[in-house]
Amino acid sequence: MLMEALDNRGSPSSGFAERWVAPFVGLKSAVALRQQYRNARFKLNAIRHLTGSDLNRWFKKLFRCRIVDKQATVLRKLTSSGGGLVRSGAFSGMKLDSGFVSLSHTSKLLGTYECELSKTIIAMQAGTYETIIDLGCAEGYYAIGMSLRLRPKRTIAVDISPKALMTTMKNAELNGIADSILLSAGSTHALINQNCVGRTLVICDVEGAEKELLNPEICPCLFMTDLIVEIHDGPGESSILDQLARRFTSTHCIEVLESTKRKSEDFSLLAPDLSPMELEVAMNELRPHPMRWLIALVKR
Repeated sequence: MLMEALDNRGSPSSGFAERWVAPFVGLKSAVALRQQYRNARFKLNAIRHLTGSDLNRWFKKLFRCRIVDKQATVLRKLTSSGGGLVRSGAFSGMKLDSGFVSLSHTSKLLGTYECELSKTIIAMQAGTYETIIDLGCAEGYYAIGMSLRLRPKRTIAVDISPKALMTTMKNAELNGIADSILLSAGSTHALINQNCVGRTLVICDVEGAEKELLNPEICPCLFMTDLIVEIHDGPGESSILDQLARRFTSTHCIEVLESTKRKSEDFSLLAPDLSPMELEVAMNELRPHPMRWLIALVKR
């Protein structure tokens, strides 16, 4: 019965992508998203005999597609009422271009994105750092936000995606700090060694490569560098976190932060134009499992 119900639900109409998604990600990306959504819904025959963890993974993929669908509608509401301004948090008032939409763009506009880090970021003083390096910068949320807040002499934004780097520079221009933002394609040990100039903060979100990249035996400058690292251990695992903590425990004060569940009632004032359900959708960061961050600040 469940399969039959899903079979009969249908896919987004051919006009959905053009009307709701294309204004934010471009028509080509919108059509691709629609096709991905359709594939997830209409390949049900292939999963009728799946059981256990395989079936569970398939339904998680379907749920993710549904959330992406709903976020496109919520994003339209947020941008029409508040433009591209971040509404709260450590980067409140920052402008974000909606031409590049990550899967967490709605939560970034609300200011709830990775809000577990807000207390740490707010505690940092302007003028503390000469250099900020953002490894895996995406659209520049942290590169731009940290630059606005901490006013370093320069920020190096690093990503393997040319589109991400272009959008980072566009966001830097929107916020009037393009002169202090440098772009680099790809994270390497040489890049870290060459750019850790003066007191430096490294922000790292490189999808699991943090263990290899943040190696002070290859990059000795890291012993004198503050770090904010998103950890990409699998569910129930801690090998990456444990190894990074061991590397820096003698030189840094170590703190581990864990992701927390967002509740619409705690953030309702941020978006009075959204229903509680829409707010829940907007705050959904589409994480496959709870996340952790390593905060490592040099002992001074």
